[in-house]
Amino acid sequence: MGVILDSNVLIAGERRGESVRQILERVQAAHGEVNSALSVVTIVELTHGIYRAKSEADRERRRAFSEELRRDMLVHPVTMEIAELAGRIEGEQATRGVSIAFEDLLIGTTSLHLGYRRGHDQCSPFPSNPWPYCRTTLSRTTWGATAGAPKRRLMARAIGIESTSEVWD
Repeated sequence: MGVILDSNVLIAGERRGESVRQILERVQAAHGEVNSALSVVTIVELTHGIYRAKSEADRERRRAFSEELRRDMLVHPVTMEIAELAGRIEGEQATRGVSIAFEDLLIGTTSLHLGYRRGHDQCSPFPSNPWPYCRTTLSRTTWGATAGAPKRRLMARAIGIESTSEVWD
C-alpha cells in the first residue's frame, strides 16, 4: 500500500518551512509505514509555483524544494493506462454533470491505478469544482462531494469497484 501525496500537502509543508523529510515523517505518522510517492502532475503544479513566485528568494526556495522532492521521492508518470482511466472517469462523470479538475483527475487516477491512497491536507473550497472540496490531514476520507457522495467513491465506481475499501483500506 502507498500514498500519492497531493500537491497541496507539499505546498503547505513548503510554506511552513518543512523539509521533504519532515513532510514524509508526517505522512508516516498518519499512515504508518507506507510508500509515499508523487504523480508527475504534482511536479507540473510545483514548477508552476516556482515561476509565479513574487521574489527571487521565493523562487529559489521553491526550486530547491522541488529538486529535493524529485531526488528523494518516486515520481509516477501518467501512463497510457492512467490516461485511459482518467478519460473514462472524466467522460462518465461529465455525463452526470460532475466536473473534476484535470490535475485532480490525473493525480487521483494515478493513485487508483496503483491501488494507493491519496494524501490530502487542509480544508478549503476548490474553485474548479462545483462542490465543496474538503481535505483532512493526510486522510483518504474526502475527495469532495456532490449530492453527498464522495468523489473518490464516484471514481471507484466508475472503474467497477463498488466498495472503496478495495482501494483505500
